[in-house]
Amino acid sequence: MNVVLDAVRSEQRLIPPQPRYPMSHAPYVASLDDERLIVIWFAGAREWAKDVQILCTIHDPSAGTWSPIRDLVSDVGYTMGNSVFARDDAGALHLWYVRTKGYWHEGEIVHLTWGELEQGYLSKAVVPLERGWLVRGRPILRGAVVHLPVYDERALVSAIWECNLVTGVSRLSETIAAPGGLIHPTLVAMGSLEFRCFMRNPRDPNRIHLSYSMDRGARWSRAFPTALPNPNSGLDVVRVTGTRLICAYNHSERNRYPLSLARSENGGVEWERLGDLETEPGEYSYPSLLLGPHGLHLAYTYRRELVKFLTLDAERL
Repeated sequence: MNVVLDAVRSEQRLIPPQPRYPMSHAPYVASLDDERLIVIWFAGAREWAKDVQILCTIHDPSAGTWSPIRDLVSDVGYTMGNSVFARDDAGALHLWYVRTKGYWHEGEIVHLTWGELEQGYLSKAVVPLERGWLVRGRPILRGAVVHLPVYDERALVSAIWECNLVTGVSRLSETIAAPGGLIHPTLVAMGSLEFRCFMRNPRDPNRIHLSYSMDRGARWSRAFPTALPNPNSGLDVVRVTGTRLICAYNHSERNRYPLSLARSENGGVEWERLGDLETEPGEYSYPSLLLGPHGLHLAYTYRRELVKFLTLDAERL
């Protein structure tokens, strides 16, 4: 029995590519308001192509409707990359995205804000980090303070960028490093002070790594490999309740398939593989998880051509 497939609800959707954008990659799912979800991703002729834009679509799970796909961000002269989206306690909308004029090690993070998505953005600013620092994982917003997981594409280390969005005061945490490098940090809040960070390992030992912080991400423990393999690909982890976590990842050391789910009952130290969502050869990668009132939502790259979205019953995992 495949626990994962049994938990999939009827809502499954292949978000179609736009005719002018044959490549779709790195989706991210977030809450737009109390009811609606937004799915964002970058699309273009290919990765690093000058026509790459950030696209989005809005989903209402209660009504079962999807909005038309639209361009969300277009920066002339730049190519777009990973993006993350969040709503703060006051209802303001935030997007942090990567742009570059060359390759990722030359990239920078840009921050956009909206009051209402349909009314155009209110502010735009480059995050004050050196070029090469990029974003992929979900931020944690508490009041006016954001904890944004970031990674250095040059040094292959991860960190947390903390910023007061009202005063603009920010700091970069100490870095998290390991042999082979650690990128794509995925941040999970286990309490008011305790954070855990799960990271992609670009080289041997090809394992998802874990590090702890007991001071809201300012200082980090030595990272150590978990039992979950990693083929130098993105992953996501969500806290379901207590110390129970669900991880979406590629259960392979070399390939971006299968796309699998695993469960931990002790905060990510030990894992049980639950089953696979995709098993055919191909790329099913860069999963994004969101736990909401309608279930556990998952979006991921489907063969670099489409974005796939589905909802699972978290209580059955």
